[in-house]
Amino acid sequence: MKTFLQSLLGKTYQILFYLWRMLCYFVCGDNLQGEAMQSGELNVTGRDKVEINLGKHHPCRVVVRFKGGHHHVPCNPKHHDELRWELKNKHRPHRHDRRNDHCHHENKYVIMICWHVTDVRTIEWAAYY
Repeated sequence: MKTFLQSLLGKTYQILFYLWRMLCYFVCGDNLQGEAMQSGELNVTGRDKVEINLGKHHPCRVVVRFKGGHHHVPCNPKHHDELRWELKNKHRPHRHDRRNDHCHHENKYVIMICWHVTDVRTIEWAAYY
């Protein structure tokens, strides 16, 4: 019963914190997110993918987008450039990680960015902590 109440209290705290952040986001805009601790640009062509190492701390927000917004190909207006990204943790859990005496493996977060473009494009990315 004690574990259930602790779990319920933890989930309630997470929900209230999330609602508070959303309220502040709508009132304050992106200023709440702080400065981009890591950011950069990629000049890309064709179809490919890349992994960007972010280190051992989980970012609270990641933004990946094309610089300059939407472009379409003049000879094929139905084709749109494609951009996909995913935040991954490269640390694989081990059986001994649940014990108190585990060997303290560190997390390794990366952004996996995939694109398919018809012209030279610039991708902007930023990680907020």
